[in-house]
Amino acid sequence: MVRFLAAIALCAAVPALGACAAETAAPGIEPMFADVEPESSDTSPDISAEQQRAFFVRASDGTEPSSPQCDGRGVLILASVQLWADEVPDRLARELAADPRAEFTYPGQCRSLRDRDNGDPIYPVYIDFGNDIDALCDAAASHPGGTTRLLRNVYDDVMPC
Repeated sequence: MVRFLAAIALCAAVPALGACAAETAAPGIEPMFADVEPESSDTSPDISAEQQRAFFVRASDGTEPSSPQCDGRGVLILASVQLWADEVPDRLARELAADPRAEFTYPGQCRSLRDRDNGDPIYPVYIDFGNDIDALCDAAASHPGGTTRLLRNVYDDVMPC
């Protein structure tokens, strides 16, 4: 509950966050960055509907987060936008505009994605290649700085390329 209240205070203090994610969390629902490790091992997203509401952020162009399945599909991560960074909605919109195929998702959508850095939630901006690993690796070669990942509900750093 203390983290929830701290997040609300930060939202009020940093108006650049726009539609601040923590404002939509119901009292008593621990934000995602609480140290909770779900037990699920299926391919559905690894976060609950309550956690998605707690971390909802809309890009300034109106784009909402996607909810990809954690079924082993390959993604190319183009950028990682931290929740507490300045101008999150604008930064998400800029990163999405860099490639028309790009989308972004919630921190920790699948366990194989980093959900935070120094305690701050991370929104990955990515291109989904499904099961086409060859296309994923070809795209990675043309996106210096991009990171490849398999979306799975396993804590790992598997980079297929």
